[in-house]
Amino acid sequence: MSQLIIAKQIEKTLKNIVSHEDNPTIIFIYVDSSVDENMETVPFLNIYGNLIFDEENFDEALIQAVENNDSGYIQDVLEEIDSSSFEINISGFYPNWPNEVGTGDQKVIDTINSVINKNKKHFNLVEKLYFDHVDNFDFAKIIDKPILKNNSEIEIDKENNLIIKDNLQHINDDQQKFSLEKEAWDLVHSKQYDLAQEKCNAIKAIDPDYGFGYFLEARILWYKEGFEACVAKKDYFIAKTQHEPAALARIYNNYGCLYDLQLRYKESLPYFEKAILSNPEDGMYVSNIAELYCKLNNPKKAFKAAEKAKKLGHESSTLNAIIESKGVRYN
Repeated sequence: MSQLIIAKQIEKTLKNIVSHEDNPTIIFIYVDSSVDENMETVPFLNIYGNLIFDEENFDEALIQAVENNDSGYIQDVLEEIDSSSFEINISGFYPNWPNEVGTGDQKVIDTINSVINKNKKHFNLVEKLYFDHVDNFDFAKIIDKPILKNNSEIEIDKENNLIIKDNLQHINDDQQKFSLEKEAWDLVHSKQYDLAQEKCNAIKAIDPDYGFGYFLEARILWYKEGFEACVAKKDYFIAKTQHEPAALARIYNNYGCLYDLQLRYKESLPYFEKAILSNPEDGMYVSNIAELYCKLNNPKKAFKAAEKAKKLGHESSTLNAIIESKGVRYN
């Protein structure tokens, strides 16, 4: 994915979070790793917008967290208002991941500073905006204002505007969920499907609505039991991911690939089309449909789709072959 597209995703997501109606004042931005659609471990940028619980002291909690190397001290004093987890793939900033992270970190920091400078009014109420890698405490303090003692000073009626959440361990749950997901994909890669399914079950126990958990389960079923078994549960997986467009796109793409490998290209086509409708900003799905048009002997549509995929920032040898051949071949 191109660095320009990554920067735009960061700007859009960060603006949405700091503009939340509950006015989060504490923003943590972390680099963490997970698997992408190609099942490769890549860096993602996670953004969390928070408010400080009444009567809690953020500065003291931060000191305790650093001294004890335990983020729990911070989580205990914060209420998460809005977040983006494992949605921003920043591998374009870290081409040699996990090496040379300093260069990538600076690109992230420069991007965040650019977003703040272009959208200053959106950040007026932000008191802290810290960047680091997950589980590290050497924060880059991009915004570091003194904490106001009373939220009324920033004209927020907390009693009327904040909804008390019952899952105060949300961040911990997310970290556990994503750790299990990475372990599960590693097991899939090594063809230990039963163990991978156990991890998948644990993910669903933590968060039954996590769409990417069902995408993981669909892949395990495909690899372990084959085409027919996976197709038989198609409606189930689609229903379980309807609420999460990015995960739904993965499911549609999964079934497009299933039919493609069976050489049933015409049956594959509508699934790739639905994947694009669910997540139109992901060039991978557009690239897949370009490849399919090649197989359907429609070079005009193949070339057009390939050019669109490239504009969306997707890169692959298949895409290059389609473009170079004007849609005639894909390898």
